[in-house]
Amino acid sequence: MFSSSDRAAVLMRCGNCSQALGGLPDDTVFPCTECLTAWCLGDGELVPRAMEVFAMEEDGLAALPFWILDAELEIVRRITRMAECASPVQLPRHFEEAGERGLRETADPPRRATIFVPAFLTDRPLSLGRKVTSLELAPSGRTVRGLRAPGGCITADDGLLLAKGVAIFSETGGRTHLALLELDLRPVHLRLALVGCRAEEQGFRVAGQTLLIPYTTIADAEEIMAFSGLSREGR
Repeated sequence: MFSSSDRAAVLMRCGNCSQALGGLPDDTVFPCTECLTAWCLGDGELVPRAMEVFAMEEDGLAALPFWILDAELEIVRRITRMAECASPVQLPRHFEEAGERGLRETADPPRRATIFVPAFLTDRPLSLGRKVTSLELAPSGRTVRGLRAPGGCITADDGLLLAKGVAIFSETGGRTHLALLELDLRPVHLRLALVGCRAEEQGFRVAGQTLLIPYTTIADAEEIMAFSGLSREGR
């Protein structure tokens, strides 16, 4: 398989084991399940990245691609408002620190964080990344050689940007009285993850988990199933 860029045609083979790489038409990230290397297409060449596999202990699963980032996360500044001290305002509300009452400022020291970000096109990247991150999935010990795994259309650079969004979304999601947040995310290691999912009637369910990803939120859901040689359960 060849992929054309502005400069040259690229031979789509793994640079480690020479396995042919395949994917959906818009993919720019291609997993090699023979040697567990992901290849990113950019500037007329394929750039390798490490790859891990999660939740693939069952047969007949689709392997959804995610970026997985190891990072150092620090809450530089967090301002919350006491519920009983909220300043009376009219909507739309604009936060003005000097005019607010009952504010409390805190900060968290740096800590290690692992964040999952969808590498496929979805209209819920932040909430989905937060949910998959919260599962604390352990790497699978099962070999995936020969598995047809679609790649992703989210570049590594976009994955880093989305990872910070996932971190912010995770921090703000459960804080109803949060007024301001300053967060610093320092990347340590970015790699690709394949997460095993069952193709159920309404969506992909992460294997062994309750999390269901509706097909309606994934742009290429049908193409992913066709590429993986799967069909929806119940049909």
